[in-house]
Amino acid sequence: FSLDGIGKPLDPKYDLTKITLPYLKELLDLKDGNAFVTSANRLLKRVGLSPDDFKNFGAQPQRVARIDDISRRLEQGDFKLRVRALEVERMIERSKLVQKNTFAAVVSCLCLNSAMCLATFGK
Repeated sequence: FSLDGIGKPLDPKYDLTKITLPYLKELLDLKDGNAFVTSANRLLKRVGLSPDDFKNFGAQPQRVARIDDISRRLEQGDFKLRVRALEVERMIERSKLVQKNTFAAVVSCLCLNSAMCLATFGK
């Protein structure tokens, strides 16, 4: 059961699309909340622009100035870029672990040697 299926037998001239067309046009015009905004967006779309292009147009000089400031500070040496290499970081962690274990082994040998010297010193 649909409106179209019920309306056709009652009136042969019944056409659902003709009845709903003005309401659908109004809904399409108010898609963006305002008929002017919708028309402007359609015009921009036909030209090949989007509303984001205008937002970027206003923000672009600020971005360029920021990039220029960063590059100038890099050239002057105010800050340096650091590149992370996971392999290097893993190697550093491994070498820290090896160094820690080596230090523990040296300290334990020193304690063992001291204990042996003290044990033989009294005899």
